[in-house]
Amino acid sequence: MYDAILEGGRRELPWLLVDDSVLSPATAVARRPWSNHTHILCKIGMTTNRSVSARLQQWQHACKHPVVNLTPETVEPLLSTQRNRETTLSRLLSKLTISRSKTPTCRRELNVPSYKDGGFWVAARGSLSLPMVENAIHRHLWARLGQGLVYCYGCDSDGPKRHKEWFRLPISELPRLFRTVDSFCRGVSDS
Repeated sequence: MYDAILEGGRRELPWLLVDDSVLSPATAVARRPWSNHTHILCKIGMTTNRSVSARLQQWQHACKHPVVNLTPETVEPLLSTQRNRETTLSRLLSKLTISRSKTPTCRRELNVPSYKDGGFWVAARGSLSLPMVENAIHRHLWARLGQGLVYCYGCDSDGPKRHKEWFRLPISELPRLFRTVDSFCRGVSDS
């Protein structure tokens, strides 16, 4: 999905099915292949491994599909693809200038203090355990974005497994997602 968005192709992911009929039973098709370039699916999960990449490898092995760690560094190219796709009047008019100079792109640094080494870290001294923090993040995101409507055939040979810890959100919302996860990990969330 990450590569498909960056490449700009209309690649579908046949192994990944989305069920919009749960949200809109009258109009949506149940279990259609994922194909969307303005939204992304994010999995929020925890690990007690010292290495986030080791946990990602475990997920990849279980689901039998590639997993990309979304970090502040890997999200910037996704945000750039969304900015490049904008078709606002101001963007169209900006192409009419006679100046050859390019407007510099502004990269906003995310302030996410709990992020390091590829993941968000929960302080061991906090009152909440790691599973409790993960559960609180999931509940907050379910309230805001809805539960994951993702069916994966890679995880279970007997049929599709419905992943609840995946969230579909606009790519432009990824910085907000990072700030939300960071606030829970630092124990400063209102939720």
